[in-house]
Amino acid sequence: MKYRNLRHNVALIGLVMLFFSLSFVVGVDASTIDPIEPTLAHKTPITFEFTNNAIDGAYERLWFSKHGTILHARGWDHIGDVWGGLEGTLTYVGDINFNMLTYDGTGGGTVCFTVNYEGLSGNFEGRMVIKVNGGYITGMFVCHGEGDFEGMHLKGTCEGAMGEGAVYSANAVLLNPKA
Repeated sequence: MKYRNLRHNVALIGLVMLFFSLSFVVGVDASTIDPIEPTLAHKTPITFEFTNNAIDGAYERLWFSKHGTILHARGWDHIGDVWGGLEGTLTYVGDINFNMLTYDGTGGGTVCFTVNYEGLSGNFEGRMVIKVNGGYITGMFVCHGEGDFEGMHLKGTCEGAMGEGAVYSANAVLLNPKA
């Protein structure tokens, strides 16, 4: 039993000595770290609104199950307008499983914001997941930039009441490693 404790202590002492020897060789200590050093990416909060309308008949597959109350759609195309902090259009192709009686469901798909922002234009393409609770949609999206937005990321959340022509509000962060 004592031999195992001794091996454990020797290993721990060895790791501590390795850490301090590397710190000495590299020259890193608390006094060399600049606390005001800029971050690798600039984070800009952005709020915007958008519409997201399903295109009738524009889906790969649509069916009902469980006595006709659960709607399943695959590859359903949506389009919309974007305004506020970002200006442009939205396209979304997604899947959904939705209870027509309770207005509850889940879904997800690909989203593309084709937008202008402070003199830049291009796309933010990525994934969006949604949850529907009593007809109220909450979602999250993560997108990568193209065009003038190359190398940037747009990450955020959205919410709004479900329905044709409904307006959804989005709170996002634009990550820009170039800034």
